[in-house]
Amino acid sequence: MTVEHALLLAQVIGIPIVQSPLIMYVNWPLLTSMYNISRLSLKEFGRLSFYPDTWQELAAVMHQVNATASDPITGKPRHALCMPSETGSTFLFTAVLTSIMQTGGTSQGWLYDPLTLEPLTNNTAMLKALEMMWELSPFLRGFDASSTIDMSQCAIALAPSSLFKSLHPLYSNAQFMGQLTMSPLPASTDVLDRKTMQLVPCTAQLCNSQRATKLGGQLVNLAPTSHRGAASFLGMTTLVPPKLRTAVYNLIAYICSPGVSKSPLNPFAPFRPSGLLAYAFPEPETTPGISSWSRQGYNYTDVVSYSTALEQVVAMPFVADDFKVADSLGSLYYGQNALLTLVGCKMPLVPRSAGSPADFAAAMNSMTAGLRAVRDSLGAAALREQLWGTTGFVPPTQPPPPTPPSPSPPLA
Repeated sequence: MTVEHALLLAQVIGIPIVQSPLIMYVNWPLLTSMYNISRLSLKEFGRLSFYPDTWQELAAVMHQVNATASDPITGKPRHALCMPSETGSTFLFTAVLTSIMQTGGTSQGWLYDPLTLEPLTNNTAMLKALEMMWELSPFLRGFDASSTIDMSQCAIALAPSSLFKSLHPLYSNAQFMGQLTMSPLPASTDVLDRKTMQLVPCTAQLCNSQRATKLGGQLVNLAPTSHRGAASFLGMTTLVPPKLRTAVYNLIAYICSPGVSKSPLNPFAPFRPSGLLAYAFPEPETTPGISSWSRQGYNYTDVVSYSTALEQVVAMPFVADDFKVADSLGSLYYGQNALLTLVGCKMPLVPRSAGSPADFAAAMNSMTAGLRAVRDSLGAAALREQLWGTTGFVPPTQPPPPTPPSPSPPLA
């Protein structure tokens, strides 16, 4: 939400009432039975608690699906990498890009370098992110015409809580109740070194936020999973009488209450882990929340899986808000437009490029020029103030000047 939406003449505020991060849903029964893709043992030394655990592994799984059973007419995979919208590639791009660019936490920008104000869009790290998007984009499938993703068409889905809520007898995904694994998004093994502006393996010095974890003894940087556009806001002017404000606050509390958010008619799930598995007497202590979810018709295994994934997600820093500078999303749109020109899109219809080195260079040059235009139109000082304010960036302390040498004693 931009500044003008959040605060208008100091009279209007926007109150976030729900948040729905992207989570990875893997259809392992399908992958195992139809595509003979074995799920790695999570007890194997050095593995993360989920799989595919890196972007490269995700691409490898989708390549195997496509090679085994692609549609003979379209050449596309019968079971795709699914997202809620045809333009979901832009959200995926943000996740891939920030897992490479943003290693130091939320205060570290991923579009602009906070010290130099130069765009971070014309280096080997950006090229790596674009190459990964080029590899994944043929497998993407969106569901703009429906309220939720149809998992019968998907090998893997990257989706908000609406997919978890659709695992219910009322919906078409009922056949997948208790069948899907849910986890954070994959990680990147390589990251941007801000000193050299080169792509390098993740190290303890570079990957030092809560998103850093180990995979097979090698540090990796997990992707943030904030799903922009999935948050709902309730607006209220400060001119509203106090008694009516109380009623509005009570409405917010009701909308966010576990009883409402657990209903299958609500596409949003409780966005705090404590609201998912809240114990209620006399249910067994080993299965907190089972009574309330069972009454709503949900499979408790799905609830635990979603809660575990959500708990991992909310413990990590999300995406730095440097795309909000200049009180607009202009800087973000430049990146999205360049991406769609490179990888293509169905809605709006954008043809896929040839994927030549010149196409990748053109995408990076387009992003860089657009971000510089945003910076120059606002002015360096104003951009710095907004960038540091939205991300919470604090410049490193400059070392004190060296002590001047003591004057030499006079000669005798």
